[in-house]
Amino acid sequence: MRIKTLILFYNQLATLLGSGVDIIRALSVIKNQTYNRRLKEVINGLEEDISRGSTLSGAMSRYKDVFGDLYISIVKAGEISGRLSENMKTIASFLESIHKTRVRLINGFLYPVILISCGNISPIHRHADNEWDFTLFKGDIRSIAPHISLYHCCMVGVEETFQDGHRKKGDG
Repeated sequence: MRIKTLILFYNQLATLLGSGVDIIRALSVIKNQTYNRRLKEVINGLEEDISRGSTLSGAMSRYKDVFGDLYISIVKAGEISGRLSENMKTIASFLESIHKTRVRLINGFLYPVILISCGNISPIHRHADNEWDFTLFKGDIRSIAPHISLYHCCMVGVEETFQDGHRKKGDG
């Protein structure tokens, strides 16, 4: 299940439980608001188990592939301590920080990968007579711009912009 779906689930459950809504009603409200088919199935199972007398953590332990042992343990600690709503918020906050870190890592690696990929094809360009030239290009990119892809021109422009930005920061 996507991490954003779980973040929303934990946040909604924390809010409903914190406002005094009982667990079965809170799960029902969340189930009616979600479009995720898998989450609806899981919530149905949670509702059934809890209505038979199971705790939330006990019901969640049937779905370790969705919730994970760590989060089930945090829920169990919240049930024992009477701080279930606060523990749900803690789980949601932790999942949000994991999600933000993943996004930053992906975005941080994306730009260098694009530059390396473009750098690997930059020595290759096509002449007007449709012959490919594999010699290393040394000069102004605009002189061969008609012979290379628009994508490559854009990437070189982005690279030049970043280089200019670094020069300006260093100068000032």
